[in-house]
Amino acid sequence: MMRVSGRTLCLAALLPLVAISAPVFAQGNQPPTLEAATPAVPRDVLERYVGRYALNGTIVTVAVTEDGRLTVQLTGQPVSPPLRTVSANEFVGDEAGVRLFFEGEGPKATRIRSQYAGSEVVGTRIPDGGGPEQGQLAQLPPPPVNEALAPYASAADAVRLPDGRLLNFVCMGQGWPTVVLTAGMGNLAGPAWVSVQAAMAKTTRVCAWDRPGWGLSDGSPVKQTVATTTADLEVALAAGSIAGPYVMVGHSLGAFESLLFTDRHPDQVVGMVLVDPSVPDQRAMMQRVGLPTPDPGANPALQAIRKCAADIRSGTARPDAPVPGNCFTYPSSFPPALAQALAQKVSNPIQYETMASFLASDGENFKIAINPSRNYGDMPLIVLTATVDLPLPPNAPPGIASAMRALAPEWNKAHDELAALSTRGVNSRVPGANHDMQGSRPQVVIDAVEAVVAEARSGRR
Repeated sequence: MMRVSGRTLCLAALLPLVAISAPVFAQGNQPPTLEAATPAVPRDVLERYVGRYALNGTIVTVAVTEDGRLTVQLTGQPVSPPLRTVSANEFVGDEAGVRLFFEGEGPKATRIRSQYAGSEVVGTRIPDGGGPEQGQLAQLPPPPVNEALAPYASAADAVRLPDGRLLNFVCMGQGWPTVVLTAGMGNLAGPAWVSVQAAMAKTTRVCAWDRPGWGLSDGSPVKQTVATTTADLEVALAAGSIAGPYVMVGHSLGAFESLLFTDRHPDQVVGMVLVDPSVPDQRAMMQRVGLPTPDPGANPALQAIRKCAADIRSGTARPDAPVPGNCFTYPSSFPPALAQALAQKVSNPIQYETMASFLASDGENFKIAINPSRNYGDMPLIVLTATVDLPLPPNAPPGIASAMRALAPEWNKAHDELAALSTRGVNSRVPGANHDMQGSRPQVVIDAVEAVVAEARSGRR
Protein backbone atom coordinates (compact mmCIF):
# COMPACT_ATOMS: atom_id res chain seq x y z
CA MET A 1 0.00 0.00 0.00
CA MET A 2 1.22 3.49 -0.77
CA ARG A 3 2.31 5.28 2.37
CA VAL A 4 0.36 8.51 2.42
CA SER A 5 1.31 10.35 5.55
CA GLY A 6 -0.07 13.80 6.17
CA ARG A 7 3.34 15.22 5.28
CA THR A 8 3.38 13.56 1.87
CA LEU A 9 -0.14 14.71 1.08
CA CYS A 10 0.66 18.28 2.05
CA LEU A 11 3.64 18.31 -0.31
CA ALA A 12 1.64 16.88 -3.15
CA ALA A 13 -0.99 19.56 -2.68
CA LEU A 14 1.51 22.42 -2.22
CA LEU A 15 0.03 22.73 1.25
CA PRO A 16 2.91 22.18 3.66
CA LEU A 17 1.79 22.69 7.23
CA VAL A 18 5.00 24.51 7.99
CA ALA A 19 6.41 25.73 11.26
CA ILE A 20 5.28 29.31 11.29
CA SER A 21 3.10 29.51 14.34
CA ALA A 22 3.09 31.75 17.31
CA PRO A 23 5.74 32.18 19.96
CA VAL A 24 6.02 30.80 23.49
CA PHE A 25 3.67 29.62 26.16
CA ALA A 26 1.30 31.94 27.96
CA GLN A 27 2.48 33.28 31.26
CA GLY A 28 1.99 30.88 34.11
CA ASN A 29 2.19 27.71 31.98
CA GLN A 30 5.26 25.55 31.52
CA PRO A 31 6.15 24.31 28.02
CA PRO A 32 7.14 20.75 27.20
CA THR A 33 10.87 20.04 27.44
CA LEU A 34 12.69 21.41 24.40
CA GLU A 35 16.18 20.51 23.25
CA ALA A 36 19.14 22.73 23.89
CA ALA A 37 20.74 24.96 21.28
CA THR A 38 22.69 23.28 18.51
CA PRO A 39 26.29 22.59 19.63
CA ALA A 40 29.31 23.25 17.43
CA VAL A 41 31.38 20.26 16.25
CA PRO A 42 35.01 20.73 15.11
CA ARG A 43 35.54 20.22 11.40
CA ASP A 44 38.10 17.47 11.94
CA VAL A 45 35.43 15.46 13.79
CA LEU A 46 32.94 15.99 10.97
CA GLU A 47 35.55 14.84 8.45
CA ARG A 48 35.57 11.44 10.19
CA TYR A 49 32.01 10.92 8.96
CA VAL A 50 32.57 11.86 5.32
CA GLY A 51 32.24 8.97 2.88
CA ARG A 52 29.78 6.41 1.52
CA TYR A 53 27.67 4.00 3.55
CA ALA A 54 25.59 1.00 2.45
CA LEU A 55 22.23 1.52 4.15
CA ASN A 56 18.89 -0.19 3.59
CA GLY A 57 19.43 -1.05 -0.07
CA THR A 58 20.96 2.23 -1.15
CA ILE A 59 24.17 4.24 -0.82
CA VAL A 60 24.29 7.25 1.50
CA THR A 61 27.01 9.79 0.72
CA VAL A 62 28.01 12.07 3.60
CA ALA A 63 29.81 15.37 2.96
CA VAL A 64 30.78 18.54 4.84
CA THR A 65 29.76 21.99 3.60
CA GLU A 66 32.15 24.95 3.48
CA ASP A 67 30.58 26.39 6.61
CA GLY A 68 31.12 23.13 8.54
CA ARG A 69 27.81 21.25 8.43
CA LEU A 70 27.01 17.71 7.33
CA THR A 71 24.84 16.83 4.36
CA VAL A 72 23.67 13.44 3.11
CA GLN A 73 22.67 12.23 -0.33
CA LEU A 74 20.95 8.99 -1.26
CA THR A 75 21.78 7.52 -4.67
CA GLY A 76 19.65 9.21 -7.30
CA GLN A 77 18.34 11.84 -4.88
CA PRO A 78 19.28 15.51 -4.34
CA VAL A 79 21.64 16.53 -1.56
CA SER A 80 19.83 17.11 1.73
CA PRO A 81 19.75 20.47 3.50
CA PRO A 82 22.46 20.66 6.17
CA LEU A 83 21.82 18.38 9.13
CA ARG A 84 21.18 19.81 12.56
CA THR A 85 23.80 18.92 15.16
CA VAL A 86 22.61 17.33 18.41
CA SER A 87 25.98 16.10 19.71
CA ALA A 88 29.43 15.25 18.37
CA ASN A 89 28.14 12.11 16.65
CA GLU A 90 24.36 12.68 16.46
CA PHE A 91 22.62 14.66 13.74
CA VAL A 92 19.05 15.22 12.59
CA GLY A 93 17.56 15.67 9.14
CA ASP A 94 14.56 17.74 10.18
CA GLU A 95 12.77 17.69 6.84
CA ALA A 96 12.54 13.89 6.92
CA GLY A 97 12.44 13.45 10.69
CA VAL A 98 15.52 11.18 10.57
CA ARG A 99 18.13 10.94 13.33
CA LEU A 100 21.64 9.78 12.35
CA PHE A 101 24.45 8.47 14.56
CA PHE A 102 28.06 7.88 13.44
CA GLU A 103 30.02 5.18 15.25
CA GLY A 104 33.36 3.40 15.23
CA GLU A 105 36.92 4.03 16.38
CA GLY A 106 39.80 5.12 14.20
CA PRO A 107 40.29 7.91 11.67
CA LYS A 108 36.93 7.24 9.98
CA ALA A 109 33.53 6.25 11.32
CA THR A 110 32.66 2.68 10.38
CA ARG A 111 28.89 2.66 10.87
CA ILE A 112 25.89 4.91 10.51
CA ARG A 113 22.65 4.34 12.44
CA SER A 114 19.44 5.83 11.10
CA GLN A 115 16.36 6.19 13.33
CA TYR A 116 12.96 7.11 11.94
CA ALA A 117 9.47 6.74 13.47
CA GLY A 118 10.59 4.14 15.97
CA SER A 119 12.60 2.02 13.51
CA GLU A 120 16.38 1.77 13.30
CA VAL A 121 18.57 0.75 10.36
CA VAL A 122 22.34 0.28 10.56
CA GLY A 123 24.66 0.88 7.59
CA THR A 124 28.36 0.19 7.12
CA ARG A 125 31.05 2.33 5.52
CA ILE A 126 32.04 1.47 1.95
CA PRO A 127 35.85 1.56 1.58
CA ASP A 128 37.07 4.47 -0.51
CA GLY A 129 37.40 3.38 -4.12
CA GLY A 130 35.61 0.08 -3.59
CA GLY A 131 32.70 -1.70 -2.01
CA PRO A 132 29.33 -2.74 -3.37
CA GLU A 133 27.70 -0.90 -6.24
CA GLN A 134 24.06 0.11 -6.29
CA GLY A 135 22.87 -3.08 -8.01
CA GLN A 136 24.49 -5.24 -5.35
CA LEU A 137 22.87 -3.37 -2.50
CA ALA A 138 19.56 -5.11 -3.14
CA GLN A 139 21.27 -8.12 -1.55
CA LEU A 140 21.49 -6.32 1.77
CA PRO A 141 19.02 -7.31 4.52
CA PRO A 142 15.84 -5.25 4.84
CA PRO A 143 15.39 -2.86 7.77
CA PRO A 144 14.53 -4.53 11.04
CA VAL A 145 10.91 -5.17 11.96
CA ASN A 146 9.55 -2.53 14.31
CA GLU A 147 8.02 -4.73 16.97
CA ALA A 148 6.49 -1.68 18.66
CA LEU A 149 3.91 -1.78 15.85
CA ALA A 150 2.71 -5.27 16.86
CA PRO A 151 -0.20 -4.06 19.06
CA TYR A 152 -1.75 -2.32 16.05
CA ALA A 153 -2.46 -5.69 14.42
CA SER A 154 -5.19 -6.28 17.00
CA ALA A 155 -8.87 -5.41 16.73
CA ALA A 156 -9.57 -6.37 20.35
CA ASP A 157 -10.55 -2.80 21.27
CA ALA A 158 -12.70 -2.23 18.18
CA VAL A 159 -16.19 -0.80 18.77
CA ARG A 160 -19.17 -2.03 16.75
CA LEU A 161 -21.32 0.81 15.44
CA PRO A 162 -25.12 0.56 15.14
CA ASP A 163 -24.89 -0.20 11.40
CA GLY A 164 -22.60 -3.16 12.09
CA ARG A 165 -19.31 -1.57 11.08
CA LEU A 166 -16.26 -1.81 13.33
CA LEU A 167 -14.32 1.32 14.24
CA ASN A 168 -10.93 0.15 15.42
CA PHE A 169 -9.11 1.44 18.48
CA VAL A 170 -5.83 0.33 20.03
CA CYS A 171 -5.79 1.16 23.72
CA MET A 172 -2.86 1.01 26.14
CA GLY A 173 -2.46 1.84 29.82
CA GLN A 174 -4.92 2.54 32.60
CA GLY A 175 -6.32 5.55 34.40
CA TRP A 176 -8.19 8.71 33.60
CA PRO A 177 -8.62 10.87 31.64
CA THR A 178 -8.54 8.77 28.47
CA VAL A 179 -6.31 10.24 25.78
CA VAL A 180 -7.78 9.89 22.25
CA LEU A 181 -5.17 10.05 19.47
CA THR A 182 -6.28 11.12 15.97
CA ALA A 183 -3.78 10.83 13.10
CA GLY A 184 -3.28 13.27 10.26
CA MET A 185 -4.84 12.84 6.85
CA GLY A 186 -3.70 9.69 5.06
CA ASN A 187 -1.98 8.08 8.03
CA LEU A 188 -2.74 4.95 10.05
CA ALA A 189 -2.94 4.98 13.83
CA GLY A 190 0.05 2.67 14.29
CA PRO A 191 2.68 4.45 12.18
CA ALA A 192 1.30 7.82 13.32
CA TRP A 193 1.54 7.22 17.07
CA VAL A 194 3.91 4.27 17.64
CA SER A 195 6.70 6.56 18.82
CA VAL A 196 4.63 8.09 21.61
CA GLN A 197 1.60 6.00 22.60
CA ALA A 198 3.32 3.41 24.78
CA ALA A 199 5.19 6.14 26.67
CA MET A 200 1.97 8.12 27.21
CA ALA A 201 0.30 4.93 28.46
CA LYS A 202 2.63 4.92 31.48
CA THR A 203 0.61 7.90 32.71
CA THR A 204 -2.98 7.10 31.72
CA ARG A 205 -5.16 5.16 29.28
CA VAL A 206 -4.39 6.11 25.68
CA CYS A 207 -6.48 5.02 22.67
CA ALA A 208 -5.49 5.57 19.04
CA TRP A 209 -8.20 5.08 16.42
CA ASP A 210 -8.40 4.68 12.66
CA ARG A 211 -10.93 6.50 10.52
CA PRO A 212 -13.41 4.37 8.54
CA GLY A 213 -11.59 2.50 5.78
CA TRP A 214 -8.16 3.09 7.30
CA GLY A 215 -6.18 0.50 9.23
CA LEU A 216 -8.49 -2.15 10.66
CA SER A 217 -11.61 0.06 10.71
CA ASP A 218 -14.37 -1.03 8.34
CA GLY A 219 -15.09 1.02 5.26
CA SER A 220 -18.28 3.00 4.79
CA PRO A 221 -20.53 3.69 1.78
CA VAL A 222 -21.17 7.22 3.11
CA LYS A 223 -19.18 10.17 1.72
CA GLN A 224 -16.28 10.78 4.07
CA THR A 225 -15.47 14.14 5.62
CA VAL A 226 -14.27 15.16 9.07
CA ALA A 227 -17.96 15.57 9.93
CA THR A 228 -18.76 11.91 9.22
CA THR A 229 -15.56 10.61 10.82
CA THR A 230 -16.25 12.67 13.94
CA ALA A 231 -19.81 11.35 14.03
CA ASP A 232 -18.49 7.77 13.98
CA LEU A 233 -16.03 8.65 16.75
CA GLU A 234 -18.87 10.11 18.83
CA VAL A 235 -20.98 6.97 18.49
CA ALA A 236 -18.04 4.71 19.29
CA LEU A 237 -17.09 6.61 22.45
CA ALA A 238 -20.72 6.79 23.54
CA ALA A 239 -20.83 2.97 23.46
CA GLY A 240 -19.03 3.08 26.80
CA SER A 241 -16.11 0.68 26.43
CA ILE A 242 -13.73 3.63 26.07
CA ALA A 243 -14.84 5.76 28.97
CA GLY A 244 -14.25 9.47 29.42
CA PRO A 245 -13.46 12.09 30.35
CA TYR A 246 -11.16 12.64 27.39
CA VAL A 247 -8.04 14.51 26.38
CA MET A 248 -8.26 14.96 22.61
CA VAL A 249 -4.94 14.84 20.74
CA GLY A 250 -4.91 15.53 17.00
CA HIS A 251 -2.04 15.72 14.53
CA SER A 252 -2.34 17.83 11.37
CA LEU A 253 -5.84 17.36 9.92
CA GLY A 254 -6.65 15.18 12.94
CA ALA A 255 -7.02 18.46 14.83
CA PHE A 256 -10.39 18.90 13.13
CA GLU A 257 -11.95 15.76 14.62
CA SER A 258 -10.52 16.80 17.99
CA LEU A 259 -12.09 20.25 17.68
CA LEU A 260 -15.44 19.04 16.35
CA PHE A 261 -15.83 16.38 19.05
CA THR A 262 -15.00 18.93 21.74
CA ASP A 263 -17.48 21.43 20.26
CA ARG A 264 -20.24 18.84 20.56
CA HIS A 265 -19.22 17.35 23.91
CA PRO A 266 -17.52 20.05 25.98
CA ASP A 267 -18.60 18.32 29.18
CA GLN A 268 -16.66 15.18 28.22
CA VAL A 269 -13.35 16.81 27.20
CA VAL A 270 -10.95 17.99 29.92
CA GLY A 271 -7.94 18.87 27.76
CA MET A 272 -6.50 19.04 24.28
CA VAL A 273 -3.13 18.85 22.50
CA LEU A 274 -2.91 19.86 18.83
CA VAL A 275 0.28 18.68 17.11
CA ASP A 276 1.23 21.04 14.26
CA PRO A 277 -2.48 21.29 13.44
CA SER A 278 -4.27 22.22 10.26
CA VAL A 279 -6.41 25.32 10.72
CA PRO A 280 -10.04 26.00 9.81
CA ASP A 281 -10.58 27.75 6.45
CA GLN A 282 -6.95 27.07 5.53
CA ARG A 283 -7.70 27.26 1.82
CA ALA A 284 -8.87 30.87 2.13
CA MET A 285 -5.68 31.71 4.01
CA MET A 286 -3.62 30.23 1.18
CA GLN A 287 -5.52 32.18 -1.43
CA ARG A 288 -4.95 35.45 0.43
CA VAL A 289 -1.19 35.07 0.05
CA GLY A 290 -1.29 33.86 -3.56
CA LEU A 291 -0.82 30.12 -3.08
CA PRO A 292 -2.68 27.98 -5.65
CA THR A 293 -5.71 26.00 -4.56
CA PRO A 294 -4.76 22.31 -4.77
CA ASP A 295 -6.83 19.96 -6.88
CA PRO A 296 -7.47 16.85 -4.75
CA GLY A 297 -8.09 14.83 -7.90
CA ALA A 298 -4.53 15.50 -9.04
CA ASN A 299 -3.05 14.11 -5.84
CA PRO A 300 -0.89 11.09 -6.81
CA ALA A 301 -1.76 9.33 -3.54
CA LEU A 302 -5.48 9.70 -4.22
CA GLN A 303 -5.04 8.46 -7.78
CA ALA A 304 -3.12 5.39 -6.59
CA ILE A 305 -5.77 4.59 -3.96
CA ARG A 306 -8.57 4.92 -6.51
CA LYS A 307 -6.72 2.57 -8.85
CA CYS A 308 -6.32 -0.01 -6.08
CA ALA A 309 -10.04 0.23 -5.32
CA ALA A 310 -10.93 -0.29 -8.99
CA ASP A 311 -8.42 -3.10 -9.52
CA ILE A 312 -9.53 -4.99 -6.41
CA ARG A 313 -13.19 -4.62 -7.35
CA SER A 314 -12.51 -5.89 -10.88
CA GLY A 315 -10.31 -8.73 -9.66
CA THR A 316 -7.22 -7.37 -11.41
CA ALA A 317 -5.46 -6.95 -8.06
CA ARG A 318 -5.62 -9.87 -5.63
CA PRO A 319 -3.53 -10.70 -2.57
CA ASP A 320 -2.88 -14.18 -3.96
CA ALA A 321 -1.83 -12.98 -7.42
CA PRO A 322 1.78 -13.62 -8.48
CA VAL A 323 2.46 -9.87 -8.57
CA PRO A 324 -0.13 -8.29 -6.24
CA GLY A 325 1.34 -4.80 -6.60
CA ASN A 326 1.37 -2.05 -4.00
CA CYS A 327 -2.30 -2.50 -3.07
CA PHE A 328 -1.42 -5.30 -0.64
CA THR A 329 2.20 -4.37 0.14
CA TYR A 330 3.31 -2.77 3.39
CA PRO A 331 6.74 -1.59 4.63
CA SER A 332 9.12 -4.35 5.68
CA SER A 333 9.34 -2.70 9.10
CA PHE A 334 5.72 -3.73 9.77
CA PRO A 335 5.45 -6.92 11.85
CA PRO A 336 4.08 -9.79 9.70
CA ALA A 337 0.86 -9.97 11.72
CA LEU A 338 0.13 -6.30 11.06
CA ALA A 339 0.98 -6.48 7.35
CA GLN A 340 -1.20 -9.58 6.97
CA ALA A 341 -4.13 -8.05 8.84
CA LEU A 342 -4.00 -4.89 6.74
CA ALA A 343 -3.65 -6.81 3.46
CA GLN A 344 -6.62 -8.99 4.35
CA LYS A 345 -8.68 -5.93 5.27
CA VAL A 346 -8.07 -4.09 1.98
CA SER A 347 -9.06 -7.17 -0.04
CA ASN A 348 -12.53 -5.66 0.31
CA PRO A 349 -12.56 -2.75 -2.18
CA ILE A 350 -14.76 -0.63 0.08
CA GLN A 351 -11.65 0.01 2.21
CA TYR A 352 -9.78 1.83 -0.57
CA GLU A 353 -13.00 3.46 -1.78
CA THR A 354 -13.55 4.89 1.69
CA MET A 355 -9.95 6.12 1.88
CA ALA A 356 -10.34 7.82 -1.49
CA SER A 357 -13.56 9.48 -0.40
CA PHE A 358 -11.85 11.00 2.63
CA LEU A 359 -8.81 12.21 0.70
CA ALA A 360 -11.04 13.81 -1.93
CA SER A 361 -12.83 15.85 0.76
CA ASP A 362 -9.68 17.81 1.61
CA GLY A 363 -11.00 21.28 0.71
CA GLU A 364 -14.43 20.65 2.22
CA ASN A 365 -12.90 19.67 5.55
CA PHE A 366 -11.39 23.13 6.04
CA LYS A 367 -14.87 24.64 5.79
CA ILE A 368 -16.47 22.06 8.08
CA ALA A 369 -13.95 22.90 10.81
CA ILE A 370 -15.01 26.56 10.95
CA ASN A 371 -16.91 27.49 14.13
CA PRO A 372 -16.89 31.21 15.01
CA SER A 373 -18.52 30.55 18.40
CA ARG A 374 -15.96 27.97 19.51
CA ASN A 375 -14.90 28.66 23.10
CA TYR A 376 -13.27 26.20 25.49
CA GLY A 377 -13.30 28.31 28.64
CA ASP A 378 -10.26 27.51 30.78
CA MET A 379 -9.66 23.98 29.46
CA PRO A 380 -5.95 22.97 29.36
CA LEU A 381 -4.90 23.30 25.73
CA ILE A 382 -1.45 23.09 24.12
CA VAL A 383 -0.69 23.78 20.47
CA LEU A 384 2.70 22.40 19.34
CA THR A 385 4.08 24.11 16.25
CA ALA A 386 6.88 22.86 14.04
CA THR A 387 9.74 25.19 13.19
CA VAL A 388 11.27 23.43 10.17
CA ASP A 389 9.72 24.18 6.79
CA LEU A 390 9.02 21.24 4.54
CA PRO A 391 10.85 21.52 1.20
CA LEU A 392 8.73 22.58 -1.76
CA PRO A 393 8.33 20.08 -4.60
CA PRO A 394 10.93 20.55 -7.37
CA ASN A 395 8.16 21.40 -9.86
CA ALA A 396 6.59 24.09 -7.68
CA PRO A 397 5.31 27.01 -9.80
CA PRO A 398 7.24 30.31 -9.73
CA GLY A 399 6.35 32.54 -6.84
CA ILE A 400 5.56 29.74 -4.42
CA ALA A 401 8.58 30.48 -2.22
CA SER A 402 7.61 34.15 -1.83
CA ALA A 403 3.99 33.20 -1.19
CA MET A 404 5.10 30.81 1.53
CA ARG A 405 7.02 33.65 3.17
CA ALA A 406 3.85 35.73 3.05
CA LEU A 407 1.93 32.87 4.62
CA ALA A 408 4.10 32.97 7.76
CA PRO A 409 2.27 35.75 9.63
CA GLU A 410 -1.09 34.29 8.62
CA TRP A 411 -0.08 30.91 9.99
CA ASN A 412 1.24 32.51 13.18
CA LYS A 413 -2.10 34.20 13.70
CA ALA A 414 -4.11 31.02 12.98
CA HIS A 415 -2.17 28.94 15.52
CA ASP A 416 -2.44 31.75 18.05
CA GLU A 417 -6.19 31.70 17.54
CA LEU A 418 -6.34 27.96 18.19
CA ALA A 419 -4.46 28.41 21.45
CA ALA A 420 -6.75 31.31 22.38
CA LEU A 421 -9.79 29.01 22.32
CA SER A 422 -8.99 28.56 26.01
CA THR A 423 -7.92 31.17 28.51
CA ARG A 424 -5.21 28.70 29.50
CA GLY A 425 -4.27 27.79 25.95
CA VAL A 426 -0.62 28.05 24.96
CA ASN A 427 1.18 27.75 21.64
CA SER A 428 4.73 26.43 21.75
CA ARG A 429 7.09 26.56 18.79
CA VAL A 430 9.27 23.44 19.01
CA PRO A 431 12.89 24.03 17.89
CA GLY A 432 14.05 21.69 15.14
CA ALA A 433 10.69 19.92 14.80
CA ASN A 434 9.13 19.19 11.42
CA HIS A 435 5.47 18.53 10.69
CA ASP A 436 5.72 14.85 11.73
CA MET A 437 6.62 15.96 15.22
CA GLN A 438 5.62 12.79 17.05
CA GLY A 439 8.26 10.98 14.99
CA SER A 440 10.99 13.62 14.97
CA ARG A 441 10.42 15.04 18.47
CA PRO A 442 8.39 12.39 20.31
CA GLN A 443 9.33 13.47 23.81
CA VAL A 444 7.91 16.94 23.26
CA VAL A 445 4.53 15.44 22.32
CA ILE A 446 4.66 13.03 25.27
CA ASP A 447 5.49 15.86 27.67
CA ALA A 448 2.65 18.02 26.35
CA VAL A 449 0.09 15.24 26.81
CA GLU A 450 1.38 14.45 30.29
CA ALA A 451 1.14 18.14 31.22
CA VAL A 452 -2.48 18.37 30.07
CA VAL A 453 -3.39 15.12 31.85
CA ALA A 454 -1.82 16.42 35.05
CA GLU A 455 -3.75 19.69 34.71
CA ALA A 456 -7.01 17.78 34.23
CA ARG A 457 -6.34 15.61 37.28
CA SER A 458 -5.50 18.60 39.43
CA GLY A 459 -9.07 19.78 39.11
CA ARG A 460 -8.00 23.30 38.22
CA ARG A 461 -10.36 23.38 35.27
